[in-house]
Amino acid sequence: MKLLKQGAEAKLFLGKKNEQDVVIKHRIKKSYRIPQIDEKLRKNRTSLEFNLLTAARRAGVMTPTIIDVDEKEYSIIMERINGERIKELFYKLDKKKTSEIS
Repeated sequence: MKLLKQGAEAKLFLGKKNEQDVVIKHRIKKSYRIPQIDEKLRKNRTSLEFNLLTAARRAGVMTPTIIDVDEKEYSIIMERINGERIKELFYKLDKKKTSEIS
């Protein structure tokens, strides 16, 4: 697996599953948290993200297809979509255009 990005909450890896390029979003352990609370937060946030992506797709929003969720590993495996991240696209827009979109 190749690390694509790392944020405060998770690491994004590029991998393969059944010959398909996938992105694996793995929520990282926070050593400053009480272990039981950390586990609960990571599990709940992983589950919530899965539910939100599923609801968005049902509502007609184009989202990556979820291939698998591993709540024990606090990971979501989803299809890889080639292109720029939306965050990077927004940075390229001027403020007026960004406010029109949001």
